[in-house]
Amino acid sequence: MTFFFLLLLLIRDIILEAETSRPSNEDCNSCSISVLHLHVHKVVLWSSCEYLRALFQSGMQESHSLTIKVPVCWDSLVKLVSWFYSGELPRPISGCLWDNLDKEEKLHELQPYVELCSLAQFWLLEDLHDECFRLIVSVLDSYQYLSIKIIQMAANLNQWKLVEVAAEYLAPMYHHLRNSGELDVLDEHLIEIVRAASVQFSQRNGHLLSLT
Repeated sequence: MTFFFLLLLLIRDIILEAETSRPSNEDCNSCSISVLHLHVHKVVLWSSCEYLRALFQSGMQESHSLTIKVPVCWDSLVKLVSWFYSGELPRPISGCLWDNLDKEEKLHELQPYVELCSLAQFWLLEDLHDECFRLIVSVLDSYQYLSIKIIQMAANLNQWKLVEVAAEYLAPMYHHLRNSGELDVLDEHLIEIVRAASVQFSQRNGHLLSLT
C-alpha cells in the first residue's frame, strides 16, 4: 500500500447515515446534509470492519461514494461509530434511571443492540455481535417479561439464536402466557419455538426430579 493511498485514507471523509435517520434541527459544521449523520475517518472504517474494507476495495460504484447508508436506526449508528473508534460498546442506562422506565422504554433501550447483532453478523463484526448478544441476554435474565418483544425484534432480523434464548426465558411461563393470550402477538412459528422450549424445560425438570 503506497504512502499516497494511506494519505487518502486519512483525509477522505465518509458520511454515515442511519436507515431511519430523521431530519436534523442543527446545522452541520462540515456539510449541508439535512438529516442526522456522522462524519467518520475512512481509515477507521477500513481498519475496523472487514466488510467495509472489501467494499472500499471492490471498485464498484459504492466504493467511491462518500456516503454510506447503514441499515440501522440512529441510536444504533451512534453506538456503532463509538465502537469503531473506542472498541467499547456504549451501555444502556442503568440503576434508578433504568428501573423507572416502563416496558416500552426498556425495549426502546434494547432495540439498538438487537439491530447491531444483525448488522454485526452481516458485516463480520464477531466481537460486536457477541457483546450485543451478551448484553441483551443479561437484561432478559433480570427482566424475562421483555422476552416476547425481543423474540419479535430478533425474528424480524433473522437473529434466531437470540430468539431461542428469549424463548427459554419464557418456557416456564408458556402455559400461562398461552392461556392469557399474551403470546398472540407472535406468529405461529414463533409460538411453536416457545412451546418447544417449554417442553424441553419440563423434560429437564422431570429428569432432575427423578434423580432426587
